[in-house]
Amino acid sequence: MKSLVKTIVFSSAMVAMTAANAAILTTPPLNSHATQHAHCTLANVSAKPVQVINVEAIGTGSTVLGSSGEFTIQPGEIVNVIAIDSFDVFCRFNIKGSAKAVRAALNVEDAAGNQMIMVIPAT
Repeated sequence: MKSLVKTIVFSSAMVAMTAANAAILTTPPLNSHATQHAHCTLANVSAKPVQVINVEAIGTGSTVLGSSGEFTIQPGEIVNVIAIDSFDVFCRFNIKGSAKAVRAALNVEDAAGNQMIMVIPAT
């Protein structure tokens, strides 16, 4: 019985540690025009590599429009993770570690990709 109790306590501690070592950032939703492109953009502002669990572009009805899968972003690196043509969208960034290590945003460009129209930061 003691072994079972120790296992349950250890498992609970591991779940708590996992949750404490992850950060989820989201942007507000955006209703863009048909001639605009939205990008989920992530920058590593720390001195160490950051493990990204997933970046998702979410549309109407919680539909996942795009998903990155797991990757590592190096110090000082900026990546446009997902580019989408959608009217209603927000970005969700799930990283291992502290949210202070990254800056995340939903960026909107014109159809030609020549002009940044709007940047919406994630919190």
